[in-house]
Amino acid sequence: MKKKRKDKGYTASYDNREGDSRKLIFDLPDNIPIYNIKEGSNSIIILAWEIKSKKNPMVVKGHREIGDWTFEMDVFVHMLSKPSKMDVFCLNRNYGTSESLCDYAKELYDSGKEKEYAFVKAKRRVYYWILDPNDLDKGIKFYSPGSQMYFGKELIEEANECSKGESIIDFSADGDNDIYIVKFRAVKEEIGKSSYLKYKSFRFINIENDEVDNAKDIKKAVEKAMENIVSLDSLLIVKTEDEIKKLIYLEEDNNNDDDNEEKDEKKNKKSKCDEDDDDKEEEKEEKKNKKSKSNDECPHDLVFGKDFEKEKLCNKCDLWEECCDEQAAIKKRNKK
Repeated sequence: MKKKRKDKGYTASYDNREGDSRKLIFDLPDNIPIYNIKEGSNSIIILAWEIKSKKNPMVVKGHREIGDWTFEMDVFVHMLSKPSKMDVFCLNRNYGTSESLCDYAKELYDSGKEKEYAFVKAKRRVYYWILDPNDLDKGIKFYSPGSQMYFGKELIEEANECSKGESIIDFSADGDNDIYIVKFRAVKEEIGKSSYLKYKSFRFINIENDEVDNAKDIKKAVEKAMENIVSLDSLLIVKTEDEIKKLIYLEEDNNNDDDNEEKDEKKNKKSKCDEDDDDKEEEKEEKKNKKSKSNDECPHDLVFGKDFEKEKLCNKCDLWEECCDEQAAIKKRNKK
């Protein structure tokens, strides 16, 4: 009998899509390692967890309830630079209440201080519990890929695309469902002197159907992880308005010092942007027109692009990424 599938909020994430020394918005246990992303190919197993805290913005807004399951923490965060160098949970964007940091960010924007505004304004971030299929002995790891737009949005859109008209593929392991390895590429992008990672070519590998070599070890690791997993929302650090005001004083002092230093610098010096800022202007600058690879031929006697992911052997094909790009190009041409 097929086990009942847990509702983990995949549809809500799709509808709402759009490693560090910093002080995070979570009080993580000391024994939890951080997953360090690398350029190129990456593989992770995303773990599901039960919502248990009333501090969870989805609970506060009435979108989810205590006891529901989810796979990510999707929140707005102020990523403060020096001197505090910490992330602050945004009361305004997450709860809809007034907050002095958002007010301060608006003051910076209105006064033309774009660099300071970029660091203070709230940004949408996603966080996960994961297993590394290539490092199972370390157990559960905390993964913070950064921008919801560059990772979370791409992840859920690709999962929806792979569903082929059915329910979004159930890719986060909960101990009862099929286990998927999520594979993707991290590509370094540069704008001026700043750089950040973008995530592309998401693939969902079912460890049973795709004959993964260490499938048995992965199953055991998932079972153990689900016995020990802690709800991510229960670890949230939500500062009070009084605590936030104290941080503003530090930021103001630092910005005043920066203003004095900038007087001695060249007037035309460009402001350094936030490393992984998800501004719309940045997104426009990153878009590049890729040439269609319709001249490529499928090495397995399938139709290149059109038959993408229709056979199991597609997952191991050397032209997987090119075929994926060609399918996307075909869809765009058909829409015109």
